[in-house]
Parts: sequence; structure tokens; C-alpha cells
Amino acid sequence: MSFKDYLSRDVSSVFLNTEEFAESVFLDMGAGAREFAVSIDTEAMSHNANLDELDRSSGEVYFFVSVSEFKEKFNVLPRSGDALRFNTVPCTVIKVTETHGVLAVTLEFSA
Repeated sequence: MSFKDYLSRDVSSVFLNTEEFAESVFLDMGAGAREFAVSIDTEAMSHNANLDELDRSSGEVYFFVSVSEFKEKFNVLPRSGDALRFNTVPCTVIKVTETHGVLAVTLEFSA
């Protein structure tokens, strides 16, 4: 098994496991909210990562989500400029990158 194979396996079993590092959130791209396990990068954010009380004054949320899970639930991947609700909070997708089966997504809170 290659290093990339180990990374891919660990995406769901460790990195995006809600019993380890991830948190459960609801994302909605306009077709109804769906639950996802995401890992929020609190170092990239300037506020406390309490998902129930997001501090919109910070402006952004940066999180990681499984590519396969996102495709399975929405049939598309988010792109820069897309509207997306993060736990019912309206946001705009600012940046999306994909590495080893994981999407890194930056959202900006909409006015």
C-alpha cells in the first residue's frame, strides 16, 4: 500500500471522523441541507469555532470535507462564487482546493 493509499483511507477513518477531529455540520447548495463531517481550521479563522454561534464579524470559515462525500450528496463540487449555507448561515464560496480526496473550502459570510 502506498502513502497516498494510507492518506485516502485516513480521510474518513481519522481526519473526518466526528469521534476524532471532525464536527457534524449542515451544508446547503440550494437543493436542501445535507449533513457532513467537516474539520474546521480554527487556526485560519479569527474567532472561536463554536458552530452554533459563528462570529460573522470574522468574515470567513475554512473547513475540510471529503470529495467523495460531497459529490455523493450534491453531484457537484463547490466552485468559487457559489452560494452555500453553512449551518443555515448564508455564505459565498471564496476558494476551493482538492488534495488526496479532501476539499479545502473557504467561505465568506454573506451580508
